Amino acid sequence: MRIIALMASFLFLITLSTAKAELNEEPNTEKGANEFLSAEQAVNLLKLAPNLALSGQFIQKKYFKILKKPFISQGEFNVNDQQFTWRTLTPIKSAVIFKDNTLYLENAKGELSKQNKAQDIGYLMQQLLSGQFKQLSQHFSITATTYTGEPKPCLLLLATNNSFAQVFKQIRLCGEGNISTISLYDPQANATDIALSYEQAADITNESTNH
Repeated sequence: MRIIALMASFLFLITLSTAKAELNEEPNTEKGANEFLSAEQAVNLLKLAPNLALSGQFIQKKYFKILKKPFISQGEFNVNDQQFTWRTLTPIKSAVIFKDNTLYLENAKGELSKQNKAQDIGYLMQQLLSGQFKQLSQHFSITATTYTGEPKPCLLLLATNNSFAQVFKQIRLCGEGNISTISLYDPQANATDIALSYEQAADITNESTNH
């Protein structure tokens, strides 16, 4: 239950720290799913490059069934095989930082609070952002799927782990070359759509040899 509560807190932090809303918008909807894919097939479908250190910006929209307009937040992210940082810049500054197998929450004052026993959250978000399907397939089934208004290949992840299923009913990943959108759906039918844009993509192996 501790892990589930912290996952919920994580999603709350990255989706609700906003004061903006747009006119009535609906998240994209799934059009259909096919047979289960292996991790290798998932990587090949999205044409993902291996061993990447990624950084860029995100725009995030959180849809609630009880509200007509989505909450919007924007920020930047950095992810590699060692850690990730998810930093909200507007409308309220905050951050989620995962390093040294520990999750930290950072408030608007820059104060860090350590989230004990929350490694699973950090690993999951790191794996989603970098498309680590070998690890993701241990907790989710993976199928190819298509969505309204999304021209790039997409994957649908359905939780096979009970703890994750209580937080994420399903996850959608779309992209070509890298993950360009992530959509999270909770058991209450609320949705979060995240659009990612990248500043750089560097091979970790090459970076390591230069230091």
